[in-house]
Amino acid sequence: MTVTTHWIAVGLGGALGAMARYGVVLATAALGQPGWVGIVAVNGVGCLLLGLCFGAIQSTTPLPALLLGVPTQHWQLLVMTGLLGALTTFSTFTGDIWAFTSTQQWFMALVYVLGSIASGFTLFWAGLQLSRQLFS
Repeated sequence: MTVTTHWIAVGLGGALGAMARYGVVLATAALGQPGWVGIVAVNGVGCLLLGLCFGAIQSTTPLPALLLGVPTQHWQLLVMTGLLGALTTFSTFTGDIWAFTSTQQWFMALVYVLGSIASGFTLFWAGLQLSRQLFS
């Protein structure tokens, strides 16, 4: 794999992830929900998918036909680094925390931080367990 191919895989995945995140935030706004609800959703889904990817890569069983003969490293860069890196967002998470604390919504800030971390870890673990069931 060439360095150019690495950049293309990350860039393509990043573009897809960023557009997906933007779409989810627009959808939650259309449903009358604040933007942070969409961020919690994409971060949770991203954690679940990242756990699933880690488990699939660590599997001793050949990965599913979904990979279509493309080397695993390409998929890692496209999906894990690009797509999931752009889909999930620590910067927006931090900005949401700032928005809560700057308006003295301390309890919401605490719930948002602890809930995001707990749900993220739990969903990552669930994705890892699911991949072990699927790929072992």
